[in-house]
Amino acid sequence: MNINVTCCCIATVLLLLSIGVSADPVVPLKIGKQKQLFVDNYIVERMDGVHKTLNQPKKHPGNPVLKPDRPGEGNLAHMYGSVIYDRHAKLFKMWYWTGRGSEISGAYATSKDGIHWDKPDLGLVQFQGSKRNNRVGWMAMGMIYSPDDPDPGKRYKSIHGRRGAFSADGINLHVPPESKDIPGAVVSDNVIPFVYDELSKRYVAFPKVNLKSAGHERRSVSVSFSDDFLTWTPVKPILVPDERDDELARKTVAAMRDRVVYDDGPEWHLAQFYGHCGFPYEGMYLGLLWVFDISGWGEPIWGEKDFVRHPGWGGEDGPMYVQLTSSRDLVNWERVGNRQPFIPLGAADSYDSGLIYTTNRPIVVGDEIWIYYSGWESTHGHPIEWATETDKYPHIAQAIKNASPRTGSTINLAKLRLDGWVSVDAGESPSTVTTRPLVFDGSRLVIDANASSGSVAVEVLDSDGKAIPGLDAGACRTFRGDSVRHEITWTDGAGLAALAGKPVRLRFHLANAKLYSFGFR
Repeated sequence: MNINVTCCCIATVLLLLSIGVSADPVVPLKIGKQKQLFVDNYIVERMDGVHKTLNQPKKHPGNPVLKPDRPGEGNLAHMYGSVIYDRHAKLFKMWYWTGRGSEISGAYATSKDGIHWDKPDLGLVQFQGSKRNNRVGWMAMGMIYSPDDPDPGKRYKSIHGRRGAFSADGINLHVPPESKDIPGAVVSDNVIPFVYDELSKRYVAFPKVNLKSAGHERRSVSVSFSDDFLTWTPVKPILVPDERDDELARKTVAAMRDRVVYDDGPEWHLAQFYGHCGFPYEGMYLGLLWVFDISGWGEPIWGEKDFVRHPGWGGEDGPMYVQLTSSRDLVNWERVGNRQPFIPLGAADSYDSGLIYTTNRPIVVGDEIWIYYSGWESTHGHPIEWATETDKYPHIAQAIKNASPRTGSTINLAKLRLDGWVSVDAGESPSTVTTRPLVFDGSRLVIDANASSGSVAVEVLDSDGKAIPGLDAGACRTFRGDSVRHEITWTDGAGLAALAGKPVRLRFHLANAKLYSFGFR
């Protein structure tokens, strides 16, 4: 499913100014050999006859790829974690959560192909009278793999609680005494996605925080930075739900009344941001935002006599899906695709009909982007979440009896073509995209495009905006096909080497085509 994105030049200028990027089309952008995407309008000077499309990844037909199928796992395989590829061991490695209630534990799995997963007997945790399980004995929000770290004991990094932790093997984790809490992170919360940013050479965490917005205290997203994974900067809010998010929440809840357990009416329907997984990608930053649309609260899950609905304090019911975000500086973020779902929930009877959580960071496998995610059949406030409290609070047992039986959680995979997040699309009428002046390195222009039913041609413009002879659209060998790395050439043999280091513009001529990215080599 593709979603058209309306482009607004005024909004683009304001966005570029807000993140400290010059919106002056005359100032050349020094891009070197860095690939350029069309997720935002950073590289774009003008678009004529085209529109942008948010391209949703395709869910793997073999989903779920990992199920809770062992004794003691209950019905929970939850992606508060990571999937990485260990190039030395030639293995995909996964960290996830399994179990239920007080029996929840972090777990570990491996795979040779990223589709079929093994759960090794680690022999670490005594559970139900045996150590033959894949439990690791700790719970964390994922893992960073740093194979080139000079300290072998720190080649795996995780956040345990609110502190940086290290491991030599990704299984045995320790928190050194010099590791400090992330200042400002919610004490009781465990939602802190994190990554290593290769662009700025530092670690980045995205703690969930509670902030006031539109009269409610809401789950929101902040950012914190670290150079050593031991001490962190105070959190800075970056994504806070607003009234537009509440409008969308009311529409979402109305469309999903067949699967929410508690619905307290439209006046209580509002949006919160449960988590945000930001990561560097081709010279910019992208993010996967978990949007939690609250439908209601139901009974007091902790047994209070005077129950007050208080958004942000826990126990709320409602669905959760994923939006795509983008940034140029990790602080100023924009929602891509007019806040439409990037990974939408499945149908009412599917494995991901209620909630979706993603890994800290997608991984590139060949010419695809793989996004692992946890899919829940139930919504957030389903009473099965409190199943271990049934002896203490009998009303929970009754709620479980009355609620939908859809309560499973599994780990799944969605795939996107390389650079396929957003495309510039053209119909039958000839259309163009013109870049801002740019300075490149290299001698070859490579594009990622699908023109299997159309065409793409490119001309190079000088500093005055005039086509350079021999590099004009008429001399371009028109691309007709589908490729993630097609080299553009011109019929008279004119090359780009002489233009390296000099400001030029590119003008793409499109017809019935999708353009995803371009770069120089």
